[in-house]
Amino acid sequence: MTFNSDQGRAVSKAGDSQADLLPINLNCHKALNVLLIDDHQIYLDGLGITLSLMDSIEQVYQATCLIEAEAVVHEVSLDLILLDLTLPVEDGFSIMSQLETLCPNVPVIILSGSDLPEDKRLAMNRGAKGFLNKSATGDEIREAIKKVSEGGVLSAPVALAASNEDDLNLMNQIRVSVARQYRITQRQAEVLVLLGEGLSNKQICRRLELTEATVKFHLKAIFLALDVHNRTECVSVARRLNILI
Repeated sequence: MTFNSDQGRAVSKAGDSQADLLPINLNCHKALNVLLIDDHQIYLDGLGITLSLMDSIEQVYQATCLIEAEAVVHEVSLDLILLDLTLPVEDGFSIMSQLETLCPNVPVIILSGSDLPEDKRLAMNRGAKGFLNKSATGDEIREAIKKVSEGGVLSAPVALAASNEDDLNLMNQIRVSVARQYRITQRQAEVLVLLGEGLSNKQICRRLELTEATVKFHLKAIFLALDVHNRTECVSVARRLNILI
């Protein structure tokens, strides 16, 4: 079942019935309203079934993008959000910021295919209550939801550890303090360094283990921050401003 933001409804996969904002009804005795944000419908459906085994969950809502998520947030009192970092259009971290504004008291657990220590560290530093890989078992996900819904935070020693050698090498090539003046995030700075090395979008994707859509999103943000219109101009301005070493 997917949430249709245009009509403010939940629509069955078969399309044979509609009702005003009727989400997946898993169990009338459950308590938590949970929002899943992921662009893969099969994963959303599978996770919804997994969560249906939890007695503490009342309703599961689905969104594949920020617009759909906002529609749910405006209509439903949520208790927990599970968010994928790598969505096709929006960067997961920017969605976290939007959600913090829309529903500041709703905890967020990141459920991502990324194993990058920097992604984990940034997510936790930006207020996520946990970071789980998509390879996590159903029991691990249910246990994480139970802990966070009770006010806990998932222990994440890897998320809080120092960056790996590649991350450090990248950040050694940029003046972080100057980049921050232009509102360039650490991840965007890493993309900028690789852009300066002449890497293509696909090469940056492989190097940073990001989707091409996410890399394009970061590049658009960098271009806007530096007021440039192409890759060559971007690198030139970044060096002139002493952002790139």
